[in-house]
Amino acid sequence: RLQEQLEIQAGKALTSHPVDERTIAIMHAFSRVLGAESIGPDDNFFHCGGNSLRAIQLFAALRDPMRCEIPISVIYRSPTPRSLAHEYAAIAVTQDHTLIELNPSYTGQRVIVLPGIGGHPLGFGPLIDRVTSSAHFVGVQYPDESVLDDIGRSLPALASWVIAKLGLNPTDAIPDMIGYSFGGSLAMEIAMQLRQDDRQHGRLLLLDAHLPQRGRFGKARVHLARIVEGHETSRLRYITQRLRSKPMTDQNSPERADELDPYRAVSRINRQMVLDYKPTLRYDGAITLIRALQPEWLKFHHDDGYNGFSAIADPQKIKRVEIDAGHLELFDAGPVASIARLVSEWIDDQ
Repeated sequence: RLQEQLEIQAGKALTSHPVDERTIAIMHAFSRVLGAESIGPDDNFFHCGGNSLRAIQLFAALRDPMRCEIPISVIYRSPTPRSLAHEYAAIAVTQDHTLIELNPSYTGQRVIVLPGIGGHPLGFGPLIDRVTSSAHFVGVQYPDESVLDDIGRSLPALASWVIAKLGLNPTDAIPDMIGYSFGGSLAMEIAMQLRQDDRQHGRLLLLDAHLPQRGRFGKARVHLARIVEGHETSRLRYITQRLRSKPMTDQNSPERADELDPYRAVSRINRQMVLDYKPTLRYDGAITLIRALQPEWLKFHHDDGYNGFSAIADPQKIKRVEIDAGHLELFDAGPVASIARLVSEWIDDQ
């Protein structure tokens, strides 16, 4: 029945624009991932129930039929089977997809956005859609596990890698950057490294980024705090779960778990990068820090009022704004609208 529905949809589309085999294959993948029988060549992935997790599953499902890979964030600018087919048709396997234009039709000042753990700029979509300025947002897609092994599994090494990808001229200023969570710590390290070259300051906006407890002892302290506070249903169960390998909690099949394994691996590496991060530089420029009000997070961090960044920056140069939401809720409809207004003002305030 699914095949019949897709053929009907493709047949309807033929009356105006031809639908090639690549588009039909992508329609099949949309249907499988979204659980929808009737998908047309011009149906929007997000309007049909898609989200960032399903985007990961979609591109994993397309890897074999398309015989190549493209960045997951491409779905943001090409969210329909037809437009995504054009992306695959134009792709060159050797092309570098580190920098992703999130709103390519805009020609304003360039703003680099650095996502949280896992590294997909796609998550900035709800924010960028609501920003009223004409800024040109360029997202950084973090490298996979094999590249991280080559460049070094550390935040300073990743910062140097991103700087090389930005292709700055010797006289360029530090670019304006927005970093969410892990991306905020990375943005700080990038800015500090570039200041070593006597570059002019750019502007930094840290979206609930934290400088956490340092090293493995800091990580142990987090686990100990969870046990002592008794937040887990069973302290014994929590301890045993941390000592053994994590079970597959997703109700999905092992095949789906395998699809997500590369992204989980990058997330684990990114998380360890922050835990092991020991800044050796200081930043002397202005910073805007948007803090989520989330007491449960602060129980596991020493909060200096500046999310830990007063250790590497002058507190008097850090402008703090608090949002009444949790860390993982910042891109929900209510909080993201408030953040978009702040970002628009931040961009326009030159």
